[in-house]
Amino acid sequence: MPSPRTHASDPDTSRPVYPRRHTYAETSKTPLHILLFLLPMLVLYELGSVIYLTDPTAGHVQIIEAQGMLAGFFRAFGAAGLHLPAIALVVVLLVQHVLARHRNTVRWRVLPLMAAESGATALPLLLMAMLLASTPLAEFVLANFTLASISQSDQLATLSWQARATIALGAGLYEELLFRMILIEAVHLIAADLFRIGERRSRIAAVVVSAIAFAAYHDLAAPGGGIDAATAAFMLIAGIYFGLLYLWRGFGIVVGAHAVYDLIVLVAISPAATAPATSPV
Repeated sequence: MPSPRTHASDPDTSRPVYPRRHTYAETSKTPLHILLFLLPMLVLYELGSVIYLTDPTAGHVQIIEAQGMLAGFFRAFGAAGLHLPAIALVVVLLVQHVLARHRNTVRWRVLPLMAAESGATALPLLLMAMLLASTPLAEFVLANFTLASISQSDQLATLSWQARATIALGAGLYEELLFRMILIEAVHLIAADLFRIGERRSRIAAVVVSAIAFAAYHDLAAPGGGIDAATAAFMLIAGIYFGLLYLWRGFGIVVGAHAVYDLIVLVAISPAATAPATSPV
C-alpha cells in the first residue's frame, strides 16, 4: 500500500521547494544567481582596492565608507580585516540559497541579462541628475551626484580611472549591502513584527528610513555652507529608487544599477576621464 506522502493530493513536503515558474524575473532574484552575478564585481573590487586604492608610502587604503562601517561592526565583535564584509556577503547569499532550498542548477544566460537590466535601471538616475544639473553635466554630477562615498576627502577627479572604477564597484556592493539588504530588512522586521503596522506599511517605512539614512550618509554640504538642496533631493530620490528596486527586482539588480551609475559618473563622464591617469592612491 503506497505511503500517504506519495499521494497526488498530499505532496511530499520533504522535497526541495523549487520556484513554480523558471522565468528570468524569478531566477535573477535567487541567491545563487545573485552570488554568481556579483562575484566578478567582488573580486575586481577587492583586487582593485589593493592595487589602485592603496598608498604604499602612507600605508593606508582608501575604502568605501559603507565598507568601513561594516568592517567596524566586525571589529566590535573581535574580528578584523577589510575583506570581512566581502566574505560575509558571500556567506549570507550561500546561506540564503541553502535555506531557500532552490535548485543548484545555474542558468548561465540569466547573468548577462542581469547585467543588461542593471544598465537599463541605472538610466533613470542619470536622467534625474541631468534634470537637476545647473552647470555642465560632467562637472556638476561628479561634484554633487556621485553615489560613492569614500573614507578620505581626496577629490575623486584626481584619481586614476582604475581607482574610480574600483570605487564605483565598491559603492554598489557595500552601500547596497548596508542600506538595502541590512537596513531595509531590519526596519521591516521591527515595524512588522514589533510594532505590527502591516506588511505594506512596514515596507514603505523601511524604504523611507533607508533613503533618509542613505542621503545623510553622503556629503550634502553646499560650497557656501549649509545643505545643498539639489544634492540632498537627489540622494533622497536615489535612496527611494534603490529601495523600491531592491524590493521589486532583488539585491543583484540594485547592486548592478548602483555600480553602473557610478561607473558612468566616475569613469565615462568624469572631467578626468579624458586626461592622463594620475598615480594610484
